[in-house]
Amino acid sequence: MNQRIPQKKIRQAKAHLRRGGIIAYATESCFGLGVLPNHPKAISRLIKLKKRAVNKGLIVIGDTIEQFSPLISPLSASELDFLNNTWPSANTFLVSARPILFPLLRGTQRKKLAIRIPDHAQALFLCQQIQSALVSTSANVSHQRTCKTLRETNRQFGDKVLIIAGTVGKYKKSSQIFDLATLKKIR
Repeated sequence: MNQRIPQKKIRQAKAHLRRGGIIAYATESCFGLGVLPNHPKAISRLIKLKKRAVNKGLIVIGDTIEQFSPLISPLSASELDFLNNTWPSANTFLVSARPILFPLLRGTQRKKLAIRIPDHAQALFLCQQIQSALVSTSANVSHQRTCKTLRETNRQFGDKVLIIAGTVGKYKKSSQIFDLATLKKIR
C-alpha cells in the first residue's frame, strides 16, 4: 500500500486541521474522519456532522505512543511494554484520560480515552507528517454504512471535509476495542 501523501496535500491538511477543519483519510477498514484532538470546536463540528451521540467518545490515532501523552494519564512500564508489543494493529485500547480532556473527545460521563497506533501505513504517515495524534472516527453518518472508497467518501462528505486520497486497508470490520486495565473486549 502506498503510504505517500504529496507534501502539498500534507501542508493543506495541516493548515485545515489547525483552523478546526475536518479531514477524511483511509484507515484499516474504511475511510475515517479526523480533527485535531486538542481542538474542541472541531470535535463538536465532527460530532454534529456524524450525528453522533455525545456520550460515545472518539478514537484517537497516532504514530507513536508519545503523541497521546497530552491526552492520557501516564502509563505504567508494563502497560507501555504491552502496547509497544501490540501496535501497530487494529486493536484500540481504552486508557485513563487526563482529567482536563475535552469531554466530547472521551465521551461525556467517561473517564477513559480510546487510542490506537493503526495498522495502516498511510494513516501512520499522516500522523507523522502532521506531527500530531488525530481523531479517527468512521466516515459515515451514525448508524449508516461506512465509506469504504474515495468515491463514497466524496459523495457523502466531499463539500464538508478535506479528503486525502488513499486506499482502505485489509480489515473487514472496524477496530476492536479493549480496556487496557482489564483487557476485556468492549467492541
